[in-house]
Amino acid sequence: MLKTTFAVLAVFAVVCQTKTASAQAADSIFSVSYEGSAFGLEKPESRDTKDSLGIQTLRFRAGKPIPLGPRTMFIPGIAYDMIDIPKSTSKELPYGRLHAPAVSLGIMQMLGSRVMVGAMVNVGLASDFEERVSMDDLSLSASVVGMYRFSDSFQLGVGVSYFHQLRRVLPAPAIAMNWEISDRFRIRGALPSQLNVEYRAAPWLSLGIRGALDANAFHLSSRKYGEDNMQLSYMTVNVGPKATLNFSDNTHLDLYASATVLRRYEYFVDGDSKRDGLLPAVMTFGARLWFGSAGWRSDPWAPVTK
Repeated sequence: MLKTTFAVLAVFAVVCQTKTASAQAADSIFSVSYEGSAFGLEKPESRDTKDSLGIQTLRFRAGKPIPLGPRTMFIPGIAYDMIDIPKSTSKELPYGRLHAPAVSLGIMQMLGSRVMVGAMVNVGLASDFEERVSMDDLSLSASVVGMYRFSDSFQLGVGVSYFHQLRRVLPAPAIAMNWEISDRFRIRGALPSQLNVEYRAAPWLSLGIRGALDANAFHLSSRKYGEDNMQLSYMTVNVGPKATLNFSDNTHLDLYASATVLRRYEYFVDGDSKRDGLLPAVMTFGARLWFGSAGWRSDPWAPVTK
């Protein structure tokens, strides 16, 4: 039941396109992570490549599913994102720090043994906070999702979300999986939001490949950028190797490096798209400290049979 709940929460993270629920979705009840782009994969004299370098991201997540009955789960959570963008050379991106604190409330209901439905509301702020806080800084999204459980390790669902910042309703198909092929090898995540392919080399060490999609929309200062009610939508897709150090069954550290295969931005004014573009790929390095069960069906601290 617990792993099924985690899979459903992963789909919520995809449908909402926010990350408040993603920590619970993957594995943890608390996590903090940091990553930064260190060098470009294209020629260093490229002005656009320089725009991608030096971007740093700090993320905090906390939350825990609370059973309200045998078939109902209440899902509270809090999150904070900070993106630090250095002063751009080609002025394609804003510069300075973007902040996104948020709280989320969700409910998940099982209908029979295979069908699950749920809803989630995320409320917070997403802004550069260069001006006094106002309703323009409000970050609000609401989602509903339905899931069908084909097995304990695979669920398929579809949902719809409303985003206050962009004034849009978007559909979002998703796949949630937690496929433990053997005591040493598994594939889990929620496509397209995240995917982890992991090999447990030892009880204290797991190696693998990590893919992650991150997206948010921030209100930008009219005084700084000369446009009222302006938002920046910013999305990245990173893929690369990772190593997880398991200090205990509940305390872990992820170390990872990844290539940014997609870094897209789009500017909106009053919800209307005004300009968008792509930045070249860069290498990103990060670390994530998290607390929660490692999630292996077998005891990770028991000897692994070859």
